[in-house]
Amino acid sequence: MNESDDESESNPLPQWLEGDSLAPPCQADYELIAEMLDFAEIGEEDYIFDLGCGDGRVCIMAAEKYGAKACGNETKSDFEIRFC
Repeated sequence: MNESDDESESNPLPQWLEGDSLAPPCQADYELIAEMLDFAEIGEEDYIFDLGCGDGRVCIMAAEKYGAKACGNETKSDFEIRFC
């Protein structure tokens, strides 16, 4: 067993954990986002805030399909974008 194997066995955190992120690096499927927004009964009078928004797909769909006001913020260096 080498040193890196020993370190991974002692690390109780999931393999996907990066830096200070507690979420796996994945994007939600568009169909799942639509189901989520339908379930929440999002409408034109609602405000959506998505922290860690990735490419902004939740904000974009909430605004375009449901007429909600949406604001998302992604601070990962490969995105560093803000949707508002």
